[in-house]
Amino acid sequence: MPEPGNLVVLYNIGKSESLAVWETWEGPEELLDNSWPKIIGRFYKNDLAVLVEIYSSAKGSPGAKICTEKNVIGWVSIKHLRAIID
Repeated sequence: MPEPGNLVVLYNIGKSESLAVWETWEGPEELLDNSWPKIIGRFYKNDLAVLVEIYSSAKGSPGAKICTEKNVIGWVSIKHLRAIID
């Protein structure tokens, strides 16, 4: 499992050329509205990102909070982390 601070390579699963980066929600669930989640950026195949945080919930698949070279910060599924670069 990668650790916060690692550089990771992101890749797409499927036929898409890019991967949407979703905004995170840190408040109470009852305050969510129809505008969330929203796309805040996109990764392309083999883009690099810094891993900020790993999130694992009992309800859903694990996710990774990442920051790209362009300073886009958001969540992607952990299955899109292909490699750790030392």
